[in-house]
This record gives sequence, C-alpha cells and structure tokens, in this order.
Amino acid sequence: MSLISPDEPADLARHVRTIPGVTNVFTARPLLARLPEVVAAASAKDSDGPVADILVSTEPDGTSVVSTRIATSVDDSSVATARRVADTLLAHTPDSARIQLQIARIR
Repeated sequence: MSLISPDEPADLARHVRTIPGVTNVFTARPLLARLPEVVAAASAKDSDGPVADILVSTEPDGTSVVSTRIATSVDDSSVATARRVADTLLAHTPDSARIQLQIARIR
C-alpha cells in the first residue's frame, strides 16, 4: 500500500481517474472558493501543475479529510463506482483519514 501525503492530491486524482465507471473528477470546493487559485494558475508564467481536483485538509484534531466530486458512467452502477473510489482513496491515505465523496454527474 502506498500512502499519499496531504501535499499530493494530484496523485490521488490520477488513481481515481483509472477506476472503472469514473468519467471525470471535480474539485470539492465551489468555483467562488477556489477563484484565487484558478486565477493564479491561469496567470502563472511557470507551470505549478494543474489545480487539484481532490482537496486534502486536516481537521483540528489532526484527522485528514479527503474531499472530491466525481462523474460516473450511466453504463455502471454509480453506487458501486463511488464505493470503488472510496476504497481507492482509503487505500492511499492514512487509516484515520475521512473520505467525503459526492457524485456530481451521471453521464
């Protein structure tokens, strides 16, 4: 098992994108909350990489919270796809991590 540190949400997103039934991964935060981040990424001269689609935060008690939204395929069960995503995120984060997953679209 390979644990992802909180500064590697892009690695988590890459894992999620390989899961059968996942058609897209979206940031867990609404656009207004991430607007400064999007503007900074769009205006940067040097690429710092893409804006992360998975948010990893730490609660005051030290618990890691991994949040994301996904789009699922109409050809597969959205519930089963979400379970596979949650299992993958749990496999790549510390045991105490909490996963927040929302199905944003079914296509």
